[in-house]
Amino acid sequence: MKIEVLVATMYNKNIRKLYKEMNLKTDAIFINQCKCSLESYEEIKIDEHVVKIISSPERGISKSRNKALQFVDPNTDIIIFTDDDIHFFEDYPKKVSEAYLKNNSDGIVFNIRKPNGKLNKKIGKKLNQINLFRASSVSLTFRFRSIQSFRFDEDFGTGSGKYILGEENIFVSDCLKRGLNIASDAYVLCQIENKRPSTWYQGMNDAFLLAKGASFKRMHKYLYFLFNFDFAIRKHQEYKKNMSFFKALKNLFTGSFSYNS
Repeated sequence: MKIEVLVATMYNKNIRKLYKEMNLKTDAIFINQCKCSLESYEEIKIDEHVVKIISSPERGISKSRNKALQFVDPNTDIIIFTDDDIHFFEDYPKKVSEAYLKNNSDGIVFNIRKPNGKLNKKIGKKLNQINLFRASSVSLTFRFRSIQSFRFDEDFGTGSGKYILGEENIFVSDCLKRGLNIASDAYVLCQIENKRPSTWYQGMNDAFLLAKGASFKRMHKYLYFLFNFDFAIRKHQEYKKNMSFFKALKNLFTGSFSYNS
């Protein structure tokens, strides 16, 4: 099966080196958001694999993902969304292909190893509107033909200028609403490298909760208030040093009310 890995990166001056550092073994598309006035396109070969490099003046992870989707080869079978701080395991082309050959799902979420060595939480056999929050954006894979008309919501995600998170949850939620079948697989696809501090996550502060509330409203037009209450209760231990339960709930609902579809 033909696989393309879609990589979001910023200010990168050596894509060839990054390709090797990530241990990529397939075709790839790099969206390099950098200090340039115009978009440019370059295509190189690395170990017989086609690597497309798009340098873009745009900002935002959702814009990066959407830009990459525009450059996917029509003959590609499987796409993998990922970031530049990921190290793929040696056998990923074989394992991903095998998983899709024995599974007719539109997408498969694989497991990942975190910087602390721990694996991501188990999801279950299939994704639904509840357990999709356990899926990491860098472990999302899809049959390209199934999602080629889908796009990430550019109001959400780091660099969007509006809401700092939620883009991958919203994308998966949109897929499920339109009838796509997304399975999970225990294979550990990659390792998150602890290369640098997060550019967006500063703990569960006001901005985090505002964005979370907005993302719940974006995904669930009428049931978002249940998700707000559930989140405030479940995550109390994580934010209680910064704010009270009622302050967290207020932030969540402020975010929900700020979002208008």
